[in-house]
Amino acid sequence: MMTIGEILKHVRQSKGLSLNAVCKSVNYEITKSQLSKVERGVQDCSWIFMRAASAGLNIPIEIFTEKVCSSTDLDDRLQAKKMTRNIVPVLNWLQIEAGNHQNRESHHYIDGPSDLLPGCFALELQCDDMESFNGGPSFPKGSMLFFDPNRRAVENDYVLAVVDGEATFKQLRQVRDGQHLRPLNNQYPVIKMAEGDKIIGRLVATRQLF
Repeated sequence: MMTIGEILKHVRQSKGLSLNAVCKSVNYEITKSQLSKVERGVQDCSWIFMRAASAGLNIPIEIFTEKVCSSTDLDDRLQAKKMTRNIVPVLNWLQIEAGNHQNRESHHYIDGPSDLLPGCFALELQCDDMESFNGGPSFPKGSMLFFDPNRRAVENDYVLAVVDGEATFKQLRQVRDGQHLRPLNNQYPVIKMAEGDKIIGRLVATRQLF
């Protein structure tokens, strides 16, 4: 089986890219030294590293978790994925809070589910307030969330909202005094939406890669 380092090196060399070119394409979120060490198998890599490296090489991050037998097998898998890829921008929370989700500009992209509609975007969950410890739906920290800003959210949907200038991911609840945003982790408070607060998108898919 090919290691992550071997996959990286094969793809990079196949594309005719230098170590520095890959790092530069992602604004040096990974360094030339890090990439070289991972390729040589002398350093392990994190999810953040793999996300940046896959973006720099324009390949789906999922390829790192597959059992790839050889370079020929790798080329065949990447070609098949290229034919069916549904590339979605990965935005950050500051972009959401600034209202920049509509331009969908991102340094990172991820392969989303094939049935996602145009305009969808992804966001990495950075808090444990939607992790349930009582059974039922749960969204652990680090989950990749896919949102459709064009789908109307209804009662009990999971939504991305901006409340008092701060982005948050919660379950939408409709009560007598208006709309509330409920966390699944009961250690966090329910948020009441006020005038000026808005729902940015409805959750349509989720993925937990690692």
